[in-house]
Amino acid sequence: MNAVDGGEGERRYADAGSPIIPSLLVGARVFTIMHPSQVASLLNLPQPETAVDSVRLGWDAVSILDNWVELLPGVPWELLVAPTPSRGRSVRNLTVNTFRPFDLLAEAWRSHRFEWRTGEADAEREGSLTDLEKLVDFAWKIVRGWEDFLMEKGDELEEGPEIESSRGRVPYSVILRSQRWHAAFHHRQVVDFLRSEGVELEGALDVEGFQDLDLPREIY
Repeated sequence: MNAVDGGEGERRYADAGSPIIPSLLVGARVFTIMHPSQVASLLNLPQPETAVDSVRLGWDAVSILDNWVELLPGVPWELLVAPTPSRGRSVRNLTVNTFRPFDLLAEAWRSHRFEWRTGEADAEREGSLTDLEKLVDFAWKIVRGWEDFLMEKGDELEEGPEIESSRGRVPYSVILRSQRWHAAFHHRQVVDFLRSEGVELEGALDVEGFQDLDLPREIY
């Protein structure tokens, strides 16, 4: 659509909240497009033969994390800290556990190490997030930092460094793929839990639409 045509395109653009151009309108959900690979993933279309797979994985993660953060303001705080069927972990806990690795991923590019320590590290960070504003601010900063990293490195991701991790020495893309999967896995859990509690989540992303994700049938 032409967002400045003075007619139908401009009206629909305004109805969608006048998002940053270019954006993709999928049903009621608006996705700001920062890289062409996002379009293919969001619409489940084949990637161009020249596409860099690691770039696609990185921008898939942006779409998942962006949607996650946008869902939070519509949820009562008491529900965000309530236990979920995901081993009794709260939405706040799952947010910290899912977002922190993307902060570490950018550092792993430089250090060639990925030390994703959960437990005490997650608990310490979670304890400081005592209200919705702090939780949203924590998550947004990580998403924007990850997005900046992708914009800076671009196609270099495909030839990324070897990373020392708990899985041994692996290509950077292996860590990235695992964290995209991790984010999608918990996003699906959060959406399912909030809907089961009666929260309206219009615009929630269907993560099962992403290519080669292979999520298990069981949500929890």
